[in-house]
Amino acid sequence: MLRLQRAAGNRTVATLARAPTTAAAAPAGVAALTPTGARPVGDGISTAGAIDRYARKAIWFYQSHGDLDLATYGRYLAAAVSTELAAVGCPGVQAIIGPGLMGALGEFEADAWGIVINVDQLRGLEDATTIGDLDPGDAALFASVVYHEGRHAEQRFRAMRLLAAEGEEDPLQDLVPEIVAAARAMPLSRRAPARERAEAASWRDYMFGEDETYVSAVDTWRKDVVTAAHLAHEVTSDNATQTRERIARMLAGWVKEHGPGGYIRSHLASAVARSRRALISDVRRIDKALAAAQAELDQLMPHPGKDDFPPLYAALVELARALSAAYRDQPTENDAFTAGNAAYDACLRWLKSRRRPLPG
Repeated sequence: MLRLQRAAGNRTVATLARAPTTAAAAPAGVAALTPTGARPVGDGISTAGAIDRYARKAIWFYQSHGDLDLATYGRYLAAAVSTELAAVGCPGVQAIIGPGLMGALGEFEADAWGIVINVDQLRGLEDATTIGDLDPGDAALFASVVYHEGRHAEQRFRAMRLLAAEGEEDPLQDLVPEIVAAARAMPLSRRAPARERAEAASWRDYMFGEDETYVSAVDTWRKDVVTAAHLAHEVTSDNATQTRERIARMLAGWVKEHGPGGYIRSHLASAVARSRRALISDVRRIDKALAAAQAELDQLMPHPGKDDFPPLYAALVELARALSAAYRDQPTENDAFTAGNAAYDACLRWLKSRRRPLPG
């Protein structure tokens, strides 16, 4: 699990809807990309100026190259975000076309220092094959996902710079040598702005520190919970008994000491010791939701009917939402979603503007 987190870095899981929805309205356990209507007050590539430059390029390319394929749009977006990364001293990212480890539309893969762009998800939108087949909202969403993942690259690089400044060698040993060398060449010393160091410290803990395995547990488990919720929702009279047995096996694995529920529960002591209030709240919410799901399963008779499943389905949805909230509450994800949302909003502003954007 630890290796999976290091290989995949951080990833976006977003709903590909005509317009992004709120998390509550999204399918169970799936974190939706929601427009905020506000520009972030941040640093690096999360500044309003960087986001506007990127959005201008993204919409110019969308409006000017409708005959090109979706992979070309992905490569252009990766190049555009790399320009902004380079401006703040971070190595640019390569575009990797194809499904990633988690099958999301966009994933930052740290081992390759690239953004995996799953154009098959875009092709599912009205059988899109070219950039011009995307409607404006889908084009803006695509651009925002790539920016979200680009911000993950910046987060990881800044955390590596902090590790380099602190003389920490072990966490850097298995990373891309060229990226490690670049981080060591510009360590994030105490002379750096306090905000940059504080952000890097919070990101470091989730990428390389005490919370790294917790992140992996949350990210992997929530997908299994979504699967269980779908089983409970799609149950039929013919497979009700088998569905109960399958969900029961899943829950039995979750609640074990070494299962995801047991591990996340054991992480509470560390969160309390470090006074991580959001982390404490998330762990307690997850543990409560898991207990409720187990209680609802226990209420099901050995041979239930399909109409007996709604309470279990509702409990599994709450568990999925608790895990999604924990995923979004990670400093890395919260920050990247803010940047991605702002990129989405900026793209919409350019789409609605009477001025045609220029690439420069």
